[in-house]
Amino acid sequence: MISLFNKGFNVTSRNRMLSAIEFRNPDMIPVVYHPSPAGLYTHGKKLLSLFQYYPPDNPISFDVITTPTGATFDNYGNYNEIRKDEWGVEWEYRIFGIQGHPVKYPFHGWELAKSYKFPALPSIDSEKIAKQREGYLVCSEVISIWERLYAIQPMEQILMDTLTEDPGLLSFLDRLVEYWLSAIYNMLDAGIDVVMFGDDWGTQQAPLISPKLL
Repeated sequence: MISLFNKGFNVTSRNRMLSAIEFRNPDMIPVVYHPSPAGLYTHGKKLLSLFQYYPPDNPISFDVITTPTGATFDNYGNYNEIRKDEWGVEWEYRIFGIQGHPVKYPFHGWELAKSYKFPALPSIDSEKIAKQREGYLVCSEVISIWERLYAIQPMEQILMDTLTEDPGLLSFLDRLVEYWLSAIYNMLDAGIDVVMFGDDWGTQQAPLISPKLL
């Protein structure tokens, strides 16, 4: 197939991404940046200048170098911060800008999970999405099922209950899937082009669980 770019087609980041996805010989490989503050905090203005010199093909801007506040450092100068997310999980962060570890869960055991209230569905500005789509292919935040499970309950409990096919876990999974389905419909109604899914099922040596359990 002849690339549209070779015919003087208007090259936008949106067209470039679509051309790459559909194997239509884009003018260049799309550049997609991840909005993690860790790199900017570590490398500062040099990395910020690099991002600005090579603009991304996803709708994200880098104009501020985020830094931790003084209150997040202990008496020895080490960064340490506890934050609660919208799921009711408290996370401890030891490296600024890098994902922390859950230290407190919103419930303990699947019996208590029956009364657990899921977060409000993410608010989406459809007008903003429509504006972004003029130049960009708009992707959603990553939807996770497996990783969400072991963020909301201890990892070892999730592994054991998956192996034994615990009814409480399976019931919670049904609710979680329904929640994400509602979120997906909202994303599509708002005009988001691509719904992204992401779950890490493996270690460096083997899968976290047997594929037979999936």
